[in-house]
Formats: sequence, structure tokens, C-alpha cells
Amino acid sequence: MQIKAVIIDDMARARKYLEGMIQKYFPEVEIAGMADNISSGAKLIREQKPDLVFLDVEMPGGSGFELFDQLDTIDFEVIFTTAHDQYAIQAFRYSALDYLLKPLKKDDLGSAIRKAIERKSTQAQTDNLRVLLENLKQPQAHKQKLILPGVDGFTVVRMEEIIRIEAVSNYSKFHLLNSQPIMVSKNLGEYEKLLPQTDFIRIHKSHLINIHHVRKFARGSARFVIMADDAKLEVSKRKKDEFLDIISRL
Repeated sequence: MQIKAVIIDDMARARKYLEGMIQKYFPEVEIAGMADNISSGAKLIREQKPDLVFLDVEMPGGSGFELFDQLDTIDFEVIFTTAHDQYAIQAFRYSALDYLLKPLKKDDLGSAIRKAIERKSTQAQTDNLRVLLENLKQPQAHKQKLILPGVDGFTVVRMEEIIRIEAVSNYSKFHLLNSQPIMVSKNLGEYEKLLPQTDFIRIHKSHLINIHHVRKFARGSARFVIMADDAKLEVSKRKKDEFLDIISRL
């Protein structure tokens, strides 16, 4: 499938490098134009109507995210590029959007392009982008949103709605407030790394919990917590001190 793309990056060297990689390794992607700032990038998108936009996050005088404020509709895929914006990287992970760290690598670029082509005819990109932009405006991690991918699409949940996450083989089962559990085809370790450690703690090999939904903690030889959904969960001996430390700071 041939797709039309544009590159928006304030660094001429970065634009030429990305264009060269695409021309050499990914002939299915046609570069229809390049821009060096948000205003010219928005104009280029309106003129070319691309399928895919490569967008630099760090731009002079603002952020690449401001591009979307200048567009009436977003009907294209986006692959973000960034050198060091750690806050933005975490937001990408929450929203399940693709980003590329500079300097760009061929394999990472190829993977992002393949995903963009697969998503081209779906609504996923628009919804994921909406979650990303909302999270960037919300600095409090526990109030941000998370995309949970499933077999038939994805579900958007607020961090504060997550009571606990249970390991079920190589899957993760999300137990939520006022909602049915959701099974996700990622293991618990991935969410332990992804979710904010100020709010979530792995109390046992099979459970990652939201500390804001702990109702009770029982000390003694039988260490366990009672969660907001009445689940009684063991706290491993190794995790007890860390758990108590986090709880004491609430």
C-alpha cells in the first residue's frame, strides 16, 4: 500500500536524514513535503492531505503538539519524533501512540510505519491522539487516562478508576470501579513499569494495586489488603515495607 507522508521538524538536518531513510528503506512511503515550524506544517497538511505525518515534539517557540490546534480535522496517522522529552514519552505510552527517539533507527522506524499502515482505515489514531492531548494538559498522573488494547479495539480508562491489575498467565486483568473487568494481552510487568509508582505498587507477583483504593491493611503473619472491590490480596513479605512507606505518604 502506497501512503503519502509529510515531515515537520525545525532541524533541516533531521528532516533530510528522515527523508533519506524513508526513500532508501521504505519505498511504500512517498514524502509529499516538509515543513520547519507549526504554522507551515499545518498549511502543508491542509494542502497535501497526507496519510501520515512525522512530527517533531520539540519545536522553537512552543511544542509540536500545538499543531493540532491549527487543524479543523485530524484524519491522518502521526508518528512523533523526540530527543529527550520524558514527560511526552510517558504520555505516548499511556495513549498507545508511536514515537521515535532521536537519533532514529531503521528498525524502530519500520515498526512505526507498519503500525501506521495497519491503523490507516480505523478510528484508533484520532481517539488515541485525543487521549494524548488530554493527558498532556493534566499533570496529575492519577487523573490521566490509559488506553487498554483488546482483540476488538481498545478501551479508555482513567487511572483513578483502576482498582487493581491481576496477572492471568501472560495477560493482565484490569478490575475497575463501576465497570466489568477488562483483559489485556500484555503482562503485568509491562504495566508495573508503565504506571506511576506514586500510585501503583506490585504487592505480590500476581497483583499490582492502586493504593488509593486500599480500604484496609492487616499486619501480622498474614499480611493482606482489602481493596475497594472487596478483594482480599496477600502482601508479600518482600513488598511490605515498600507498601507501608507509600501508604504513609498519602
